[in-house]
Amino acid sequence: MNLLNQTIIIKPLIGQPVEAKIIRQDGDKFYTDQDQKTYTYPNSFEKILRFKDEKLQKEVEAELAARKDADDKAQAERYEKALRDAAEAKRIAQEKAESERRKNGSLTIRYADENNIAFKCNFCNGGCGTDCIGYMGICSDDIIEYNIKKKERAWCSNAVSPCRRYLEGKITRAELDAINANGEFVCYESKMLTDWVAEAGDDVDEHGNMRARRITNASRDSLAVLTTEMPSLSGGKNRVIFGVFITGAVDEGDDVKAGYVKAKPGYTIELTPEEAKKMKFWHYYKNPNGDRIQWGTGLYRYMKDSACARILADIVDIKTGAEKVHAKKVLEHYCALKGIRVDNIPEADGAL
Repeated sequence: MNLLNQTIIIKPLIGQPVEAKIIRQDGDKFYTDQDQKTYTYPNSFEKILRFKDEKLQKEVEAELAARKDADDKAQAERYEKALRDAAEAKRIAQEKAESERRKNGSLTIRYADENNIAFKCNFCNGGCGTDCIGYMGICSDDIIEYNIKKKERAWCSNAVSPCRRYLEGKITRAELDAINANGEFVCYESKMLTDWVAEAGDDVDEHGNMRARRITNASRDSLAVLTTEMPSLSGGKNRVIFGVFITGAVDEGDDVKAGYVKAKPGYTIELTPEEAKKMKFWHYYKNPNGDRIQWGTGLYRYMKDSACARILADIVDIKTGAEKVHAKKVLEHYCALKGIRVDNIPEADGAL
């Protein structure tokens, strides 16, 4: 831009703004008739200067905004590359460790791309609506009865469970709701999609004694997959995915406190009931010992990076509008973390 003879306004740190005329220009550097300072176009117009001509001022503001967008994009690309490089270094280190364990006769072999974790969740319709599956409050009376009498869920059926005490008439529904409203523990499913925390749970013996489970192989910046069996869909093969999140925190837990994973803020996706029905868990996962479609014991399973990338890609396909844009952001971030090309994600290879 030719700046000669243009009138500008200099905004000093102290004192009143001063009008000046540009009397000399050398490339992107220029000088005024008011001081001996060297100014740079367009950087000096970020804070120090502005054009008196409003049209020119709008042009320089647009140029500054374009440069900022380009800088932000370049910074994001550098960040994503750093994540990919870190993921690759982690993968190599883990593969080396696994190789050493195999040489030493280790009984438990985990692979570098299996740090994602899928959870088996009791069905919870608390807070549900036509566009919400639940997991935001205490279940309705019929689902409480379903989980206790028909499915015999371990915690739901435990003698100290608030829901069982309510079903047996020992407390009223108002008292049950008050327990939840006061922040007391009802079950971790009842706040799963508000807190975005998934726990390994507890083992409960016949006397009601609980022993916390640990999570030993999940890692940050991986995917947590929330699954359940909806009462309207019978059979284990109809287990659905109702939510996912990229993990921001992982606590292995101990014998007293159950292990858990917590979402990275901004990287959570909730599915509606109709969307969940399209996301069958066994389409993406198969048991290590074969194609048998059965979860069996335990509340979680580790999953491969490629399977989780496919889950996210399929969620992008079924989402619309702003939710589709958000799901695509989560997919692209996950693929950057795992060093996976978004345009080259393998097809699902589950048991279904």
